Amino acid sequence: GVRLLDVATGPGFVAEAAAKQGAEVVALDFSAKMLDLARERLKDSVGDRIELVEGDAQKLPFPDSSFDAVACCFGVLHLPVPEAFLREAARVLRPGGKLAFTVWAPPPKTQAMDVMFSAVRQHGDPSVPLPEGPPFFKYADAAGAAAALAEAGLEGATTEEVAMRWEVPGADDAFVAFRDGTGRTAALLAAQTSEQLAAIQSAVREASEAARASPQGPVSFAMPCVLTVARKPGAA
Repeated sequence: GVRLLDVATGPGFVAEAAAKQGAEVVALDFSAKMLDLARERLKDSVGDRIELVEGDAQKLPFPDSSFDAVACCFGVLHLPVPEAFLREAARVLRPGGKLAFTVWAPPPKTQAMDVMFSAVRQHGDPSVPLPEGPPFFKYADAAGAAAALAEAGLEGATTEEVAMRWEVPGADDAFVAFRDGTGRTAALLAAQTSEQLAAIQSAVREASEAARASPQGPVSFAMPCVLTVARKPGAA
């Protein structure tokens, strides 16, 4: 079967899906807490078929040419230097192996992000210092992603937009998810004054109410992602 490395595994969703398809899976995350969450979530299903490893995506603790595939689901933009991860992915892939990663499509296609960033622009300060990282939507651009992958030693990059929706029950849930469950957007919100933050939350709440399909229905946002796949040169 395929030997797959899931980088920035988080709760282990990609690792779980791959293991259920018969892959031999190694799941890596820099956060011990996330790995504990994955271990607990997977213990009654495929936990015994997934090796969980604490490590740095930008310096992978694996030998050269040791995986058939590398996946990274929404993890690239959490890395200070994504290019280092791309080089490391190319190194650990076997010839002919593939790297696949997802990032969010840029607003306004990603409606929840459009709502949040519009609220920050209108009621807060979008220019506050943020953690080191690439331009947020750099890898959603097909040409930019292909160039970065080629620089890392990968070829044949393809990019596809995948339709998805995000539904939450309450009008404040989207704001809370961004505030408490993201990386750079959470840092953006944390840097606002209390007055700015309250105004941003109010604006997001109002927009969320407008996104309900019915008065008692869930808040529903279009949230497409961009899937990019490239391969390591050589015969599989």
